[in-house]
Amino acid sequence: MSITETKFIDLLEQYKVVIPPIQRDYAQGRDNDAVRRIRHRFLNDISDVLAEDYNDAPLKLDFIYGYLVEDEDNENKKNSIPIFKPLDGQQRLTTLFLLHWYASVLENNVTDDNKALLANFSYATRDKCRKFCEKLIHFSPNQEVDSKSIKLQIENQPWFFISWQSDPTIASMLVMLDAIETVFSANNLKNVWEKLTGDSPRIVFYLLEMKGLGLPEDLYIKMNSRGKSLTNFEHFKSQFSEIIPDSMVLIFNQKIDNQWSDLFWNIHKTNESTNIDIAAEVDQSFLNFYQYITDLLIITKDITIEDSYWLEIANKVYKNNLDNVYFLFKCLDMFVEQQKNNINYFSKFLYIEKHDFSKYKTRIFFNHSSIDFFKKCSQFYDNTVRINPFSIGEQLMLYAFTLNLQQKFNDFPLKIRKIRNLIASSEDQLRKENLKSLYKEIENIINDILIDDKSVFSKHQIFEEASKAQLIVDFKYLEEDIYKLEDHKILRGSISILGLSHDIKEYAKMFNIAFAENLESEYILISRAMTTIGDYSQGYGSGKRRFGNSNDNSWRELFTKSDRRKDYNNTSEVLRKYLKISFVNQNFDNKLIVESYSPESYPWRFYFSKYDGFHNYSKGFFHWNDRMNKPYECYMINQETFRGQYWDPFLLDLRKKHKSTCRLEDYGHDLQFSYANCIFNIKMLNDHFKFDAPEEDSFSNIALSRIIEYGILDENRCIVVPQDNEGHDLIDRIKLCSNALSDIESFLIHS
Repeated sequence: MSITETKFIDLLEQYKVVIPPIQRDYAQGRDNDAVRRIRHRFLNDISDVLAEDYNDAPLKLDFIYGYLVEDEDNENKKNSIPIFKPLDGQQRLTTLFLLHWYASVLENNVTDDNKALLANFSYATRDKCRKFCEKLIHFSPNQEVDSKSIKLQIENQPWFFISWQSDPTIASMLVMLDAIETVFSANNLKNVWEKLTGDSPRIVFYLLEMKGLGLPEDLYIKMNSRGKSLTNFEHFKSQFSEIIPDSMVLIFNQKIDNQWSDLFWNIHKTNESTNIDIAAEVDQSFLNFYQYITDLLIITKDITIEDSYWLEIANKVYKNNLDNVYFLFKCLDMFVEQQKNNINYFSKFLYIEKHDFSKYKTRIFFNHSSIDFFKKCSQFYDNTVRINPFSIGEQLMLYAFTLNLQQKFNDFPLKIRKIRNLIASSEDQLRKENLKSLYKEIENIINDILIDDKSVFSKHQIFEEASKAQLIVDFKYLEEDIYKLEDHKILRGSISILGLSHDIKEYAKMFNIAFAENLESEYILISRAMTTIGDYSQGYGSGKRRFGNSNDNSWRELFTKSDRRKDYNNTSEVLRKYLKISFVNQNFDNKLIVESYSPESYPWRFYFSKYDGFHNYSKGFFHWNDRMNKPYECYMINQETFRGQYWDPFLLDLRKKHKSTCRLEDYGHDLQFSYANCIFNIKMLNDHFKFDAPEEDSFSNIALSRIIEYGILDENRCIVVPQDNEGHDLIDRIKLCSNALSDIESFLIHS
């Protein structure tokens, strides 16, 4: 095995270069945006080094390697030269072949010797590709000013078959020739043949020859999947080394296919799925992590990005910037070391399942949580989609762990706990436009710098963190109880709802019992029981309020202090009273609390605690237009706005009680009562139920008049709900209306 720096024409003097049948098609002439950009950049680089005033180092096209075999088809063995079959470099070699041919015909260097040299390059992928190369070598295009493009001239030759236009390799060669012609013309390139083939060639590459390798065909297939487009990773490898400073190129080339490749290979090597292309997954994982680090640099270094194409972004971030390249390489090297020698790095500080609690670890609650943030980033980071599968919270956590790898920080377990708490309580602030500030605040926390009032993180949580720290200083025995409470899946670091005082231990104990993580089915009963104590809901403005329901998210939002909501302190007071009942009363039972609730009057919350119809929703939202003066007139909304289903909860419960006669549409409609050929529409208002019949339905209107005469409804077609001076019902209005409907049914059937 040997490595030499060489030029294309020297390669053809030593060997016949044959692109083997198993290789992919020539791709640098493909007509899509990604390849078009690559082609444009490659030819511009070639044009620069071929310019008359260029006097810098030659353009180096990195390694081209392959294996050597004897030419079995040549009968004259003594005079035959070996065949070089490229494993890597087919695309570059083909472009160089086209470039040399074009330079020879443009500058009238089409000698027999040159033709013979160019004939040493051939394609064996398909017979038509081989024949095209042979015909091209002997073709002399018309170079007059008004002549057709070289591509059209070739296509008009009698030896050019129409079917060749559909061959992907030939079609790509024609596109590349057209592009070469354009570049030569636009830049007025001269003496190109000499610049390519002379003693001081402007374009060179490193040739790696592997003699006697006898490469098995199955290995060849793995290394070069025939007919596939160049992958994003292949584009990256071939072009990133041209961007970074020369001092880093050798390091990049050495590690990209060794240590760094092994790093991401180890993530996927245990995947047993037969439908997964592990090599492709490995490549994509590298690119995902590369993109995370690149985005991190863009944000933290205030780099302005104007083009979304990855190569342009890489130029802005890494070209002529040794510090940024060093940071990228250092991060890769650190995780090589971590994954190899410190595999428990993340699990030392983090856990997911409740039973794994330790006061030295922090529980995480991200969607599809993974302890190893590095692995999850590598597998899922994607900044091109609206919601990154590797969330902003996880990006911040990984940054903290990366900083700690660079320099071991004191009290890192406490710092990562604090960061988790701030992230969990600041979901509204975790946005792309805030990332610069968020990353800076992560650095501040890690470096023991106080977070100031301008922080993007929740101001309430910042205050809570300071209060908890002081509470632990004052009452050291509370430390484990506080950490365990913070790690409850509902609270996630925000525990001030229970009050930050020395008695939090007792409240924590009862909270963990009441909101046990395997008893979500109790949540609705908890909500109803708490409402018997007081209205614990919180207001969102414009009449919308929220109660807890059957999922964690509703409770977590209510128990996390925020300026977006009102009445947090009231929620805290009701919750503490509720928990106090539980540790005073040994026979504590939510159902018993609800059943024993019997107020003198019937405020709105009575109905919420007693009737199922008030809990037929997914997110716990209710809406009032005038809650102060008309507390009973409200809608229960199935989503956060009226764009989803919504109902009058009182009418909804009446429909449940009278399924055979009542019907209620899903979007705030009146209750429709149908019985004995009569149809009545029932609307509920703050102090009465209003009955009406369709104007065109004379039969129902007559029946309604008779019902009024009978005394079931008053003269205004209403059932009035008596109320006290505070506006609370003196009679259960649902029972009142339900009894009236039963009376109407009886009256209609007997009249």
